[in-house]
Amino acid sequence: MRTPGIYRGRPEFHFAAYSPAALVPAMTSITSTAAYQSSSAATTGVLRTIHAQANAAAHNFTVSTGGADAAATRLFDQYALTANVPAIFNGWWVVPATVTSWLGYKSDTATANIILLTIAGYTYA
Repeated sequence: MRTPGIYRGRPEFHFAAYSPAALVPAMTSITSTAAYQSSSAATTGVLRTIHAQANAAAHNFTVSTGGADAAATRLFDQYALTANVPAIFNGWWVVPATVTSWLGYKSDTATANIILLTIAGYTYA
């Protein structure tokens, strides 16, 4: 009789297959109109590096998860940026990417190319 998870006296390991992904494509211009990343498959996103930069004057940005922007879903809520000083955050934010608009972002300016954002990480199913 075989014990589940054990093969010939040694444990069997099952690992998730992480696929590197640009969750928000390289240096995307963000404005005060909220934009969302979408997923058509039931996956999970792992946000590893968030890089934001204001190219002119001081501004702020917001990143939220799980569909509609709400206080309870924000990872960064109006985070202040200094002009021409990149803000780089490294972490391990696990976000279910099972809804149509699972990752949202916006800034405090309506002008394009003032706030740039990129989020890199992984997805796995």
